[in-house]
Amino acid sequence: YLARGKLHFAVDRKSWRLESGHLTITRPWQEHRVGNPHVQASRLHWLILDVGVRRPNQPWRWPSWLVLSPSDLRRLTEMLRHNEQPVWAANAQLGRCFEQLAPLVAAPDPRASQTWLQLRLNELFVALYEMLRSKRVTLDARLTSTRRTVEMFLASLPRHLGRPWTLDEMARECGLARTRFAHYCQRITNLTPAQYLMRCRLEEAARLLRGKQPASVTDAAYACGFSSSQYFATVFRRRFGCRPSDYRARGGG
Repeated sequence: YLARGKLHFAVDRKSWRLESGHLTITRPWQEHRVGNPHVQASRLHWLILDVGVRRPNQPWRWPSWLVLSPSDLRRLTEMLRHNEQPVWAANAQLGRCFEQLAPLVAAPDPRASQTWLQLRLNELFVALYEMLRSKRVTLDARLTSTRRTVEMFLASLPRHLGRPWTLDEMARECGLARTRFAHYCQRITNLTPAQYLMRCRLEEAARLLRGKQPASVTDAAYACGFSSSQYFATVFRRRFGCRPSDYRARGGG
């Protein structure tokens, strides 16, 4: 919640200009940053609440001290899971909730104010629930689908090619059994998980070899998760029709 000032805010490569009274809501799988790149003079309050999720398809587990009724909590959860709009114009009630939390957190020993913290946090979530309900939030159940979780994992895989991935480990990252993960991977990419992983590794290796400062063949192989430069050369030639060293020498052309 931005109490004062103006800020640049980005979520999943989309940018917003925040102004006083704006509220942002992000989830663990949404890349976000404040500043462009610097943060101007401003006052920003934020709250991190762990509801036990790292993937969109996981059920949320709220803390036991939250006092919303079961039906209201289900509705709030549905609105937060099935709508990922990151920026909202907050109302005055939400603003007061953040302002009342600030001195409690800034106290020398916040643990001594635990009762008041829980009370103010409950007020905040009631205010959030009422605000979202008043806006008639558009909901999309596909945001919490298993397919989306697998799509997000596959999209992130090129950034983590150095890990020694196995089918079991890829499935575990998505919270799925290996057979179900393989099924979704095949439907999304038309490739088996092993084939998709290999394609990502080879494409990233090719990018490293043709860069402005080309990596060595060995460095490219190890950076992309190949444990043997000889095996790397074999599969690279099969994919690109030439040896990695020749590809590097001619800049990928």
